[in-house]
Formats: sequence, C-alpha cells, structure tokens
Amino acid sequence: MESRYESSKRCRYFNYQLLDEKDFQDEQNYHSEFRRLHNRSLHFWGIAEGLEVQEGSRQNIVVKPGVAIDVEGREIVLRNEAVLAIETLRPDTDYFLEAAFDEAGADEGGSTSDDTRNKRIAEFVVFRSFSSVPKEGSILLARLRLQPQKGLLIDTSVRIMATAKLRPEGVGTRELANQCVTFEKLAEPVRNALGVQGWVTILPKLLGYPGAENQQFTNAIGHSFCSKSGGKGTMEIPVPPGASKIRQLRICGLSKDGLQLTLRRGGWNADTSSREETDILKAVTVAGQPFNNFFKIDPAKQTLHPLNHGLAVSIFANGETEIWLVAAEFG
Repeated sequence: MESRYESSKRCRYFNYQLLDEKDFQDEQNYHSEFRRLHNRSLHFWGIAEGLEVQEGSRQNIVVKPGVAIDVEGREIVLRNEAVLAIETLRPDTDYFLEAAFDEAGADEGGSTSDDTRNKRIAEFVVFRSFSSVPKEGSILLARLRLQPQKGLLIDTSVRIMATAKLRPEGVGTRELANQCVTFEKLAEPVRNALGVQGWVTILPKLLGYPGAENQQFTNAIGHSFCSKSGGKGTMEIPVPPGASKIRQLRICGLSKDGLQLTLRRGGWNADTSSREETDILKAVTVAGQPFNNFFKIDPAKQTLHPLNHGLAVSIFANGETEIWLVAAEFG
C-alpha cells in the first residue's frame, strides 16, 4: 500500500517566469518556518551562547552578545552589547531579566515616492524585567536584586541553556566518556534522582573571629562550648558532590541565654571572575535548654552551583553555650 499526503510547497523558478510579491513572501516563509521547525523539533529552547549579564555603571547593567532559541523556535540574536538602565528597580526585591523575540516593519519606501510600505522586516531582542513568577518558556538571563548596602546582586542560576534533543537510548558509554553528557547537563529532577539527597551531619568545630579573641569557642572532642562571657565562631558546612540545593539546617545543643545563628552562601562568581557576594540564607535566634531545631531554607535561596558555591555557618552565643551537632539537608 502507498499513500501520499502533501506536507508543504516550495518555490520553483525557471526562465521568463513572472514573479509577484507573494512568490517572494512564500520563499521567505518556507525557509523561516522550516528553520523554526528544526529548532523546535531537534532542540530544547533556551540560551545557545553568550547573553551574559554583567554590572555596568552605577545605574545600568550590560548584556553581552549572544543567541537564544524561544519555545516557538525563533532565534533571538543580540549582535552587540546592550546597556540596560536599572534605576527603576525597587531595593530588596527580586527581578527576573528576560529576553524575547519581536519583529516589525522597517525601511519605508516602495516603488513610488508616496509608497510608505516597508522594504524590510527588522528583528529585535526585547529585554523585560519583572518581579512576578516567570512563565514557562521565558528566556531568563538573570535574577537581579538591588541591595542598598552591597549593591547589585546578579544571580545566573535561573538561566536555561538550549541543547539538542537526544533520541531514546541515545546516551551510551561513548557519550559519557567524551563528556557529551555530564551530571551538570542533566535536568534538575534527574540530578535530584541521581545525585545527593539527605543529611550531612557534622560534629562542630567553631573557629574564632579576628577581633573577638576573648569570646571564642573551645573545641572539645565531639562538641564546641563557651563560658558565661559568650562566644563567636564560624565553621564550614561541607557540600557533597552532586548536591544542587540546601533544604534545611539543624542545630542541637544547650544555651541558657540563646544564640544567633546565620547560614551564608559564598564562593566564586564565574561570570564576573571575582568573589561571590555572600548571601544570607537563614538568620535565626535559638534558645533552649536543651534545643534541637530545624530551619527550612527559602526555596528561592536553596540553589547551589556545583563548582562555585560554598556554605558556612556563624554562631554568636550570648552566654554559656554548648553546640553538639550541626546538620544540613541537601537535594
């Protein structure tokens, strides 16, 4: 059995053929539609290359040249740096920076002087910033937060990269060996399924702060303690390989007068080749005799970069205190 169904038509040219406007429009539509069909069918939408966001002067940010593919398969191409003003951002508010595709007629002037039809169609990159929850399929370049004391925070963890779609059973030992497929390239649900999920428990060893030599913790076997004069100390929270989020923090011990606990995320910012601005993920007051407290981390602050982020906890004890256990839940 054989059946034929027409799928499309393309222009066919020959000598002395009379061409009109529709022929040329059909020619352009054919190529643009099939290019976008290729992008949708063989690629996942996202950032293909570039479009890095960097801090510019005090009142603007800079978006580097680059390419993205949106959910409709349209190419978003920024050929030169874009400088965007940020003076309208409200302080201490998260904004998402989005790049979108648009097009409009350009170059007016037809065959006669009074003909105002456009001779070209210009394609644009439209940048938008918004504080609402992003829609599925948005090409997000960064999360921005203007901090009055620390300046502008540029978080690139919201970026989704475009990639090729893989056929079923298309990942074998060859793809793993040549790093075509790595842990970092897996989607978050897959990373969570394959990666680290669970608790890391630590017997505390609190190190002193410069300038607080008279208020340091004493580190014994299995715990840290301080006298009635209080103590100030900090310690690293080891991030296990494969962990992409920190979900909870736990602390156990004794404290007559309470303590202040702060969990911070810091490290290296690969986008700006400089130190990462330290973010406070959790700041709480703990009291009790004894205490065994669990603190959930805000989902908007849970993300950990596998190469660039580290965690540390600091404890300011107001009086006699013993810290017996610190733990963190990763996912």
